[in-house]
Amino acid sequence: MSAEKIANRYAAALLSMTDGQASVQDSLASALGELAGLYEHKNIKKILASPIVSPQLLREVFAYAEQRLGADAVFGKFLNLLVESRRTYLIPVIAHAFRHKLQQQRGVVDAVLTTAVPLDAAEEAAIRSRLEEMLAKKVQLQTQVDKTILGGFVVRVENSLLDFSLKTKLDNMTKMAVS
Repeated sequence: MSAEKIANRYAAALLSMTDGQASVQDSLASALGELAGLYEHKNIKKILASPIVSPQLLREVFAYAEQRLGADAVFGKFLNLLVESRRTYLIPVIAHAFRHKLQQQRGVVDAVLTTAVPLDAAEEAAIRSRLEEMLAKKVQLQTQVDKTILGGFVVRVENSLLDFSLKTKLDNMTKMAVS
């Protein structure tokens, strides 16, 4: 079974354990995200994801992390389960899956808006509002600037891409003129 499928099962189980407890779910999502961030450091990842590190040492490390993060007790139990099943290497994938499932449950979607120039708050709010109307979901909008698109904007929502960039329009016109 793939790591993603396993992580999705753990995330679903964790979400069902905390059903209806929004503050606990938010705490878990935050704590998992923070812990997953540790896996970006190559040396730390080697230790936390290693099958040869003793489970007792991992429990102590994760107990310390739980205390430092001020996470709910469910988080500690969950980490112990991962240590016992030797699946600590999945924490970053589980964190991503949990956050995604939590957003689905709450009707929230992430979107990345790319523009050629920075937008002011009113323009950003107008685009967010229009996306929320189109998707019938609350949109968490992340913005970035990419001057190579020349003008317009590109929106990426999950696996969908809305490309209203000047660069793409010019490329399409060039292709049509050559054909």
